[in-house]
Amino acid sequence: QNIEVEVLNGCGVPFLAAKTTDFIRSKNFDVVFSGNTENQSYQHTMILQRNEKIESLKKIADLFGLELDDSKHIIIIPDESLCLDVTVILGEDYSTFEELTEHINANPI
Repeated sequence: QNIEVEVLNGCGVPFLAAKTTDFIRSKNFDVVFSGNTENQSYQHTMILQRNEKIESLKKIADLFGLELDDSKHIIIIPDESLCLDVTVILGEDYSTFEELTEHINANPI
């Protein structure tokens, strides 16, 4: 699908970025970076569009069951210098995303 994704743990749960990377890769998307945010107190998971490819944002939002008009979770912050399509920042609400939670529970690290 040639969508390049960055996954960042923003809530301090150990291995959450790695587990979410595995989930996203299991759906055949390319995670090019996985790590932690400096700020570890994100309340809400955020999906950030980094370029003009709205279809990339839509496909990643769909993985999380989110609509593009969900302004609490979907944010457009272009940054072409990152050379990727979408950034996922995992917040404290990550466990409300059923398919992600099922994958994490079924695939412990």
